[in-house]
Amino acid sequence: MMQQEKISEIRQAVAAQTPLIHCITNPISINLAANGILALGARPIMAEHPAEVAQITAMAQALALNLGNITDARIEAMPVAAASALANNIPVVLDLVGVGISEIRHTLAKQLVASRALKVVKGNLSEILAMLGEQAAPQGIDVGKADAAKARNLGYVAEIAARLAKVTGAVVLVTGAIDVIATADKAWSVANGVSQLAAITGTGCLLNCIVATYMSVASPLEAAVLGALHLAVAGEIAAAVPPTAKTMVLGETAAISAIPDGTAAVAPGDKAARQKIPNASFQVRLLDSLQTVDTGTLFTRAAIEAVRV
Repeated sequence: MMQQEKISEIRQAVAAQTPLIHCITNPISINLAANGILALGARPIMAEHPAEVAQITAMAQALALNLGNITDARIEAMPVAAASALANNIPVVLDLVGVGISEIRHTLAKQLVASRALKVVKGNLSEILAMLGEQAAPQGIDVGKADAAKARNLGYVAEIAARLAKVTGAVVLVTGAIDVIATADKAWSVANGVSQLAAITGTGCLLNCIVATYMSVASPLEAAVLGALHLAVAGEIAAAVPPTAKTMVLGETAAISAIPDGTAAVAPGDKAARQKIPNASFQVRLLDSLQTVDTGTLFTRAAIEAVRV
């Protein structure tokens, strides 16, 4: 779906243009999101005051909106920023954080969809189902167990995503163990990533801003696919323990070796069986990997396949 030349072209465009990415996001993830944008070579601005967002959005190259930890200021600011983006032909991505857990978020999301400014809509399967008015079983802002079980059927996820794409006129990115990206009639899966991405807060919000960054120089579909791939591969690299790493195990130093899911396999005879990189270290390594992973690695590792809608 994405050739190495296209990935390189998009990444080089970000580096050359250093686009300004306006993010109206939540305070839980704001630092991670801003640093993620910087890691890609773009420039973040996180303004959210309703009186200034129209002007700031007008000077940006993309706008990322996020429903997480909603406040009065952001409820007022997001539609204003979306209107400015539409008037100035600036692409917008919306992260449907918790859209199924409160009426206030659902109402705001419908208002933003109605603006016709959105180019990409992102959410987990519980959030996508809620946005369609279907029965959903979210667990807070996370996908619920029942919906996660449904998400194993990629054909079903692609069908749901395509339905929302038809309603919104936007590309839909459904995040999960395997991400699915859909237009109204086509879909693709990205099977990269590691479970530890869910162990630090804000990686979904980070993905939203990565998509916005790439959308400043590429089509919404290309941005959604490359954004999902880039974060997932960076997660794989961040979780992998270097072959020469050592860890202290019950007072003894045990040599450990890397395996693909980032779990360290301790040599036979040692007093511990498995260990993972701690979450705080993983977050630092994730930002490092976002910045340093080369295009060849992204292309070589890419597990992207078409999914029948």
